[in-house]
This record gives sequence, structure tokens and C-alpha cells, in this order.
Amino acid sequence: MKITHICQYYNDGWGYQENLLPRYQKKLGHDIVVITSDRRPFYPGDKNKRIIGTGTFFDNEVRVERIPIKWELKNRFVMFKDLRSILEKEKPDYIFHHGVTALSLKTAVEYKKSYPNTFLVADSHSDFGNTGKSLFSKGIYHGIFWKKFIHKYINYIDKVFCVTPWVIEFEKEIHKIPQEKIFLLPLGADEQYTFDKQARTQIREEYNLDDDDFLIITAGKIDSFKKTDDIIMALKEIKNQKIKFMIIGSIEPNYFDKLKKLSKEDNRIIFKGWVEQKEFYKFFSAADLGIWPGGQSVIWQAAVSCGLPIVIKHWPYVEYMVENGNGLILYSDNYKEIKQDIEILMNSPEYLKEMRQKAILFSENYLSYSKIAEETLKDISKNKEK
Repeated sequence: MKITHICQYYNDGWGYQENLLPRYQKKLGHDIVVITSDRRPFYPGDKNKRIIGTGTFFDNEVRVERIPIKWELKNRFVMFKDLRSILEKEKPDYIFHHGVTALSLKTAVEYKKSYPNTFLVADSHSDFGNTGKSLFSKGIYHGIFWKKFIHKYINYIDKVFCVTPWVIEFEKEIHKIPQEKIFLLPLGADEQYTFDKQARTQIREEYNLDDDDFLIITAGKIDSFKKTDDIIMALKEIKNQKIKFMIIGSIEPNYFDKLKKLSKEDNRIIFKGWVEQKEFYKFFSAADLGIWPGGQSVIWQAAVSCGLPIVIKHWPYVEYMVENGNGLILYSDNYKEIKQDIEILMNSPEYLKEMRQKAILFSENYLSYSKIAEETLKDISKNKEK
């Protein structure tokens, strides 16, 4: 089957859904192409160039067609120049449109109108924590403009995949997408993410960490919303020198200054900086605990897949990430709760070992992208008959 993905931006070599889902669909034997813009998203503090250029690229053997745009609402959506002609050239049997709030969904629907046997799905990652937080965003931008836009085309969309139950709530309440169109499709992790004992030894030797050092890690695109400063505040009250804390990822400049000031003269804190996504498994294998006290991140899934126990901030419906007993949830915004969890886990090696084993089991049963890719192809013929 010919499957075409349409996404507004694309980061080569990353571990996002738009990278992994096409790759695992390809492993199932399908002909895959990703159509995207000539640029990457914008990240504060990121010094890499945004404009990649147009043409054919390959990312882990998946063909990526970068095409020109007319304009963009930065980090939200782009207006493609020649999307329809590219679709006519590719002739997809199945279109996976990443996002319901992008003008290119209209082009995908118009293509389906011309070729009714095309299976068309869209997905959503929007919830009440990452969007729709202001009255304008919730009431006008999403509640009026995008709701009207989606409802103009919803009858031509076979499925709307939502990555969490909270996203399902958002789409039902704000965009008023009918329940029968909505399906849960959780985020997973690249199956290359596994615990690697050799990598654990290598990273610990590289950073002069002893076998009995307790390494805490956090990773991702880091800004004040991630509340990394709370982890440092917790560590300042724990005098144990065997605890080390590594921060991986690009940090928003002003927030970086704050973190450096907080961690002044504390040699337990390591600012690693950016790491290639494909290298994350080495650091997660080296660590004993991952902590994310702020916003949600797809990196949680990658960490768990490496058998890393996690401590994460409570958001609606995130309980599934630790309900197997592989982590803890932070219910307050007080750094002292982080301090308490660190001390409990550091002083309970058998409990921590059990959490590692449960993390690996949870990953195998729930986070496998092979299974997620299969789920995207489920009931296609049945939906076409409707």
C-alpha cells in the first residue's frame, strides 16, 4: 500500500511520531513517503539553520519530500505551494495528515474527493495543557476558526487519531469532533531504545561516575515550563555527594542563565547540552532515575523503553505512563516533593530494580511502534465500505 504522510515541519533523525510512524509502517512492507516543508520548526536558543531546502531526502530509509511554502504561521502551520500536484504524482492509497489544525488538511480532503477510495486520517496532539490556554486561543482560534474548518471537512476524514485521552477530551469539547471519528493512538518509542549495559559503563566512565553514584537525568527542549530548576533546588537540600544530575538538551538562553546561577559551585550538576536522539539510549541506560517536573514530553516514552524509572508531573491521564509500577507522579509544584522521591528511591535499591524491570515490561506491551504502526492500518477496508 502507498502511504503518504503530510506534516508541516520535519526534523531529520529525531524520535517524534512523524519520524517513527512512517519508519515502522515501512517495516511492515508499505511504500512510504513523507511530504513536508523546506524547514524545521523554530526552537528558542537553537542555532541550527531552519531552512533545509527542497528536494528528496532520506531519513532512516524513509523518503522525505521537502516542498516550498508560500508562508507560515511559525510553529503552527505552513501554506504549501504545490501540495496537490505532489499528491497527484504520489497517488497514495492512504494519507496520514499530521494535525487537524493545518490548511493542508483541505488539500488532502480535496484529493480524497477526486479519489474516494483514498483512506484519509488526521491526528491531534492538542490538549488543555499545551494549547487553548488563553481565552483567545480556546474561544476564537480553536473554538471558532479551527472548529468551523474541521467541520467543513470532517465527513471526508475516516479517522482522527488522538495521542492521549486528554487529547480526546480536547477534540470533543473544543473542535466538536464526533465520537465515532475519534480513536486513541498513543505515542511510543523507537525500538532501538533499550537498556544497554555497555553504554551504561561507557557513559559513566566518560563522566567519571562511580558504579555507586546515583545518576538523575532530565532531557529535552528545556525552558521554564519544564521546571528543571525545581530538581536543582531539591538537590541543594540533599547533601549526598553520590547524587549526580545530568541535564541533556537545548536550553532557552535566559533559563540557562538561571540554572547556571542556581547550580553554582555544585559539581554534581552536569550540563551535557544537545545530544542526537539516536544517542539518548546511552544516557538513559547510564542513569538511575529520570525526572520531568514540568510539561509532558515524548522523551518519557524513550526513557521508559530503556528501563529507566521516571518521576513525572501529574497531568490529566498521564497515570498510564507509571501505572505499571515503573515510576512516580508529582502531585504538587513544591520541589520538596522531588527531594522526597529522590531520597526514597535512592535508599531503596531493590524497589528501584523492580521499577526498572516493570519499565521494560511496560515498554514491550504498550510503547512498541511496531504495534502502533499496525494499529494505524486497522479496519481500513471496513471503513471504506461505510
